[in-house]
Amino acid sequence: MKNQIYLVLLLLCSTISYGKINNFKQNEPKKKTLKSILPSNQIPVDFRVFEKYGGDLNGDGKIDSVFIVKRTCPEIMEANQWGQLVNRNKRGIMVFFQQNNQWISVLENLSCFLSENEDGGVYMPPMLSLDIEKNKLFVFYSHGRYGSWSYTFRFNKKKSDFDLIGYDNTSMYGPAILSSTSINFLTKKEKTRKNPNKNINPQNPNKKAFVETWRNIDVDRIIQLSEIENFDELDLP
Repeated sequence: MKNQIYLVLLLLCSTISYGKINNFKQNEPKKKTLKSILPSNQIPVDFRVFEKYGGDLNGDGKIDSVFIVKRTCPEIMEANQWGQLVNRNKRGIMVFFQQNNQWISVLENLSCFLSENEDGGVYMPPMLSLDIEKNKLFVFYSHGRYGSWSYTFRFNKKKSDFDLIGYDNTSMYGPAILSSTSINFLTKKEKTRKNPNKNINPQNPNKKAFVETWRNIDVDRIIQLSEIENFDELDLP
């Protein structure tokens, strides 16, 4: 009799536990996979996605997608300075917005960045990366001990393009900053900061205060991201 009662209680507990587990699984939110939120199927056939970025670029509160893409043409395979066969195809950028549960292609510039396998001479080539912050797109280059530079873009709804509104450059000697330049193409002003210290010692990089100067610049027109053929040859004031 005791065994029968124990068996009934065991079956009852198992049923309750199973119901709780099933209920938990039904109420668990479905996770969006990477493929479901990124429009990889809209990439041209002879290109591959090199890097992916997400963020709100047009201020609608939705996550937009930005891809760095790279051509896969086999004819642009060359030997580098170490004799290794590398892909010298140029890279480009593609931007997509979410509208009515669909991905809309906003911008496509497929060859504005050089290959990551360019010859860096005695040092590595600059490292390219993107960032999205406060509805702005940042194109950032890092060159290790020599410094970095970046371009700031803002979406122009009327032109369905991105305006180049800012440029920043930092020149370095190891950890010591030699100079920095910041340009605002909207206000047409440039700020420069220079390190006045001579014989800069990386172990003691900043002795005197930087000398800051401002100047007005001539800006005939705002450059659009879609029209930039090569960032390395971009002519700025």
